[in-house]
Amino acid sequence: TVKKEIIDTVTRNGNLYQVMEEQISPNGPQLFFYRRSGPDYFEYAPIDKYTASFQYNKLIYDDRLFLSENLTAGNKWQSPEYSDTASFGQVIGLRYNYACLEADVAAVVNGKAFIHVYKVQMKPQIKGAANIFDDTGEIHTYYYARGIGIIYYKETNMTFNLAELQLKNWLVN
Repeated sequence: TVKKEIIDTVTRNGNLYQVMEEQISPNGPQLFFYRRSGPDYFEYAPIDKYTASFQYNKLIYDDRLFLSENLTAGNKWQSPEYSDTASFGQVIGLRYNYACLEADVAAVVNGKAFIHVYKVQMKPQIKGAANIFDDTGEIHTYYYARGIGIIYYKETNMTFNLAELQLKNWLVN
């Protein structure tokens, strides 16, 4: 069971974020930082958070656009390109490619029907000395329901499901 709750606000780089606390038993809480600017939704997080293919030597945070209202199927966008030294000593470039696969559709998750759902897929890409970006093989798929948030999440690599979460209960104040 995973419990997520907005517990506070915080300012980072001049932007005000909602602080979301995630409780996963038996681990302790984790904090996430989200904000909305007009129709766009951002997460302030370590730049290498969404790839298991490598980690940077130092913790570098950035503000990353992960969702926008009124997307249409086929909309695509990219994160900024990041570059730093990985834990194994090589300079690695990183970026995230996003695509809206379905827009404003209905979906059933955990036996509950949702409307105004947006299916967004994110794929990390890395580049090394060859200076050509290539997929890491990781795929993050999100279903967002308007007015609720994430209702379904699945993380896979080329062969295996790595994580899958389905919304069971929620309370939006």
